[in-house]
Amino acid sequence: MPYSRDWDAARERLAAWWAGEDIGRPILHIAVPSDETVEYPIPPDSIEARYTDIDYRVALAEARWRSQDYVAEGHFSVYADLGPAIVSAFLGCDIVFQETTSWQMPIVEDWETWQPHFDPQNRWWRLNLEMTEALAVAGRDRWVTSPNAGDDPFDVMSHLRGPERLCMDILDCPHTIMRVRDWLTQLLMRLYDEQYALLQRLGVDGCSSWMPVWSPGRFAALQCDFSCMVRPEHFRDFIRPPLVALARFLDHCVYHWDGPGALQHFRHLLTIAEIPAIQWVPGEGNRAQTDWPNLLRHIAAHGKALQIYCSPEEVLHLIEYIPPRLLYCSVHGLPSREAAEAFVREVERRCREKRTYHLPSPDEPYRGEDWRPLPRPV
Repeated sequence: MPYSRDWDAARERLAAWWAGEDIGRPILHIAVPSDETVEYPIPPDSIEARYTDIDYRVALAEARWRSQDYVAEGHFSVYADLGPAIVSAFLGCDIVFQETTSWQMPIVEDWETWQPHFDPQNRWWRLNLEMTEALAVAGRDRWVTSPNAGDDPFDVMSHLRGPERLCMDILDCPHTIMRVRDWLTQLLMRLYDEQYALLQRLGVDGCSSWMPVWSPGRFAALQCDFSCMVRPEHFRDFIRPPLVALARFLDHCVYHWDGPGALQHFRHLLTIAEIPAIQWVPGEGNRAQTDWPNLLRHIAAHGKALQIYCSPEEVLHLIEYIPPRLLYCSVHGLPSREAAEAFVREVERRCREKRTYHLPSPDEPYRGEDWRPLPRPV
């Protein structure tokens, strides 16, 4: 079956949730082990081929899709994953592939002499389009294939130039950086448009991304990992404008807010009206997403929904202090379809109980966590 067994009803709930309607519970993206015995394809010998061999990537997607069963708003999504901030490779950077990620080698020595130019025949761009098309054709009516162009101009520039040098460039040649930023913002929209149009022609239903979130229209996970390296006023003046432009360009988006180093931009990020939802990720070695209740409540107080990876117990905990209509939960740890369906019924039962949610004022500053977790529900 494509997606969850009742995908028509699920996509209606998702569309309603994006429209700000209360569906009576959180969105629950649930994947459980399937009953099918699945053979995974043998990986190619070279690490690069594991990223670039289209037949292998399609076979891997097929195996992963078959290995899971989907409940509630659950679905399987794929994209042509060549690594983060891949647009810099589309502009000429060489890619260094590793087991779990990749990065690009900087090519810009001087922004003043660098000529912004995108070649539609770029090797990595052509591979990206070919892989996107192959995944979409193979996954028709089974999974969601999404565009691979949700980058941020500053993450792309960080790859083109190197993050430390880009920090100095913001101080030394701010107007040049803004000019390149604006050119990249327009390029990101153009590349997204081309991929989205291709997927629409191939009959892909809606859109997702590397983040397991489905939208009935144009969707991307926005982020700016480079923002951890700059001051709040630089975020406001340099990074915030393209985020607003990209969020307006899309129908829906979630901002991937990554790590305590990015919390300094709290006010400038949460006041972007065009961003409807936040995915807070505490970073490697820090407490889980749900162990930041003060921050989550502040995000909700600004009217932002929350995309959270969580266990069934954590979902029941979250709905005690976050309005369910503001939650998009990717739930892990349920052993079977039967257990998942019973869990959905339990969440619906608890959400029917009337509650008053005491959220902080949007004007109240975030003062951190006291690390005393709220009581867990029985």
